[in-house]
Amino acid sequence: MKACAAFMVQYNNATSIFNNFYGTLSMLANNAFTEGMDSYEGSSVYKFQIKKMFIRISSEWDQFWAMVKYIFEVKYALYIDYITQTTADLQPDLQKLYLAVDASLLRQGIPDHDRRAWLYTADILTHELVKSHQSFCRDLVRESHVPNFGDAFKWADLDHIRRHTHELVRAICPVDITMDDNVHLAMQILGQRITSEERQDEAAMKTYDRKEHAEWREDAADRIEAYLQHKQEVAEEKEKEKQAEIQRREERARRRRQGKREFLASDAVADKLSEKYKVTRL
Repeated sequence: MKACAAFMVQYNNATSIFNNFYGTLSMLANNAFTEGMDSYEGSSVYKFQIKKMFIRISSEWDQFWAMVKYIFEVKYALYIDYITQTTADLQPDLQKLYLAVDASLLRQGIPDHDRRAWLYTADILTHELVKSHQSFCRDLVRESHVPNFGDAFKWADLDHIRRHTHELVRAICPVDITMDDNVHLAMQILGQRITSEERQDEAAMKTYDRKEHAEWREDAADRIEAYLQHKQEVAEEKEKEKQAEIQRREERARRRRQGKREFLASDAVADKLSEKYKVTRL
């Protein structure tokens, strides 16, 4: 019985960590794909096999979110609003990634670079999505010592979307592309922002503050109070550090002023001595 309870604690903790970053990354990847699909829809490229590929991937994303709805049940609306908030907060970072990809394509002379950039962005994000899923499952097994623990998250394996997105990119742009360092940097920053606990907490608070989630806010009252207390403590600590730094700067400035006065005083004494004893100062 104790083993079962311990496992459920591990499972709940793992689920919380997983949902926080994976849902956000999934929605970012889905949004990038949707931007690409919207930009191509109605164009001369959007027909026959290419159109079928777009529709297939769009359907696969719909199936994934239907699975999310099934798993979260009554908390689905709360969770979707949460990751919608996190995604909105990260929109500038997604835009920077897209612009970095677009600039990289433009430098390599790729035609239709602005539309293709959204598909390459979706391709990069779905690759990162699958990689993070695999890494999380491996870490979960290693840390928990439960061999089949990763199976609990098989529902979130989106390798088929990764493959089909990559196939679509290659079908539209069948040339080898090299992404420059700005793309890798933008992706690194996006990854750091996705996993930022501070950003996650802020998004959660914004979600709980929504009128339709008043009941969930009441249920989470203890956790919210603990978070607000922690936030206040962090703010107070930052203010202390700020004041301490101000004092250190003032002390350094005081010492510089004091040193300057002492130098001028000694300089004046030396002048008087040189006049009396006819000393040439070097």
